[in-house]
Amino acid sequence: MAGLVFGLFPATLAAVLYPVGLAGIPLSVAPSFALWHGVNAPLLLSLTAFAAGFALFHFRAPVRRFQESVRPLWTFDRLYSMFWDVTLAWAKRATGLLQNGNLSWYSGLFFAFLSVIVLASVFHGQTSIVLAAERKPVLPFDTFVIAGIVASSLLVVFLRERLTRVVTIGVVGVFMCALFALRGAPDLALTGFLVEIVMFIVVLVVLKQLPLETVPAESKWHSAGKAAIAAVGGSLFGFLVYMVLQAPLAESIHPYFARTSEALAGGLNVVNVILVDYRGFDTFGEILVLCLAGLGVFGLRTVWVGGRAKSEPPKELKMKSLPPSQILSAISAVAIPLTLILALYLTLRGHNSPGGGFIGGLTFAAGLILEMLAVGRRRFLALIGVKGHVLYSIGLALALVTGLVPMLFGLPFLTSAVVQSVHFSTATFFDLGVFLVVVGVTLDLVTLLEEGEREGADA
Repeated sequence: MAGLVFGLFPATLAAVLYPVGLAGIPLSVAPSFALWHGVNAPLLLSLTAFAAGFALFHFRAPVRRFQESVRPLWTFDRLYSMFWDVTLAWAKRATGLLQNGNLSWYSGLFFAFLSVIVLASVFHGQTSIVLAAERKPVLPFDTFVIAGIVASSLLVVFLRERLTRVVTIGVVGVFMCALFALRGAPDLALTGFLVEIVMFIVVLVVLKQLPLETVPAESKWHSAGKAAIAAVGGSLFGFLVYMVLQAPLAESIHPYFARTSEALAGGLNVVNVILVDYRGFDTFGEILVLCLAGLGVFGLRTVWVGGRAKSEPPKELKMKSLPPSQILSAISAVAIPLTLILALYLTLRGHNSPGGGFIGGLTFAAGLILEMLAVGRRRFLALIGVKGHVLYSIGLALALVTGLVPMLFGLPFLTSAVVQSVHFSTATFFDLGVFLVVVGVTLDLVTLLEEGEREGADA
């Protein structure tokens, strides 16, 4: 229908495409849309094709008899089948060789190809190696944090229990957050720390479902091979980071953001202003992807098993819940209201101080996870009275409406209105949408994982 309408009235299509798809192209060289362009080569080719088709259809009987009388030694169908048979055979061989389920083999292949790329770029003169690096001042606490990162990373190699490995990797993340905080990136430090908390709980729930692991004894050659892969990988990435640090940098755009953040967006926190104002459309795309991931998690709750749909996770997806804890129950009763207050405080202050919708959403999500682990999934869902997919749907709608309202006044999508006297911006509503999206997606994830044992007790 659209093709018929625009075919009969091409000027309408031109009026839509010129300001959007052909911006910056002079009208003198832009393509023209018209119903009739006169007699030209495309028209003649179309008439020739139509006449040839009509002739083949009219004389279809003798043409068919001629085709049946000819018996070629090969046909395109046969060649196509042979081509795909050979291709699939080689694909199976390559898959069997490269994807054998061995993580060490995968790591070795990855670092081998990365080594080839790095060495090729160096020997072909695309990268210059400068051995004299500019020395940066190192604070005393920096040394402690870096030593903690190195020690925790080495400790993971020698530990044998999965839980202690996870805790140690989490310690590496906490030290990294401390390094961000020391280097003047409090927003990044807060985000990293909250992600560490939430992911640790999620991994803890998953580990509960796995059978006990017995680490088999390895030969010295096997251990030496893994050590070599780790050494090569670490050296390569360190070398790449060093080359990036030595590369000449373009003029920094930071001064522009620092100078215009308050004047144009009404915010003092440059990081948050960049996320919700300067590149708000990009952030909107990110929360849209997060919502799609949440829909994927929600879709696991309605799956086809045995030819029928189940609205609850089937037994193949159900997971055992953690045992009840009186300590968690006592803590959660006090922590939930305090967590909500802190989360809203971080969200609302994010435009002027470290915080924002993502940090606030993670904060409240951590409190909700604590409550769920304390009382069980069924009782928890009855207490909050709302499900995750409802929350992130509302959040995405709020962010979208915040962007569409300025367009009613002839302004670009996501243009913020600023009240300079109180440092308030309508981007705050966008941040609240991000807050709801993060809380909703996290809620759907952990309630899917936390199933089973206490359901009967909570009923």
